Amino acid sequence: MDPTTSTPMPEQVNPTNKSRIGVVVGIVVVLLILAGFVYYARQSQQQREVPPLQSTDIQALEKQGTSDEVVAIEQDLTATDLNDIDEELNDIDRELQAAP
Repeated sequence: MDPTTSTPMPEQVNPTNKSRIGVVVGIVVVLLILAGFVYYARQSQQQREVPPLQSTDIQALEKQGTSDEVVAIEQDLTATDLNDIDEELNDIDRELQAAP
């Protein structure tokens, strides 16, 4: 073999390129996880939306006592109007039937 003739060496990958690729892949994975979390949070927030209380409902709640005595609880129960409690159940049934 002639010492002046050199065999071509295969091109080596720079270790800094591997670490850069790893960092880029890590950032992409983190961004995908964050995007999934934001999507899930928005979906669950839309499902938890509660219809606003009517002003009469708010006034009735403000009139209730905070005592835990039996007499006070009985007074709150008798003052509570439960006559139209089924209306909301009918609304829920209609919404469930209308859902695809």
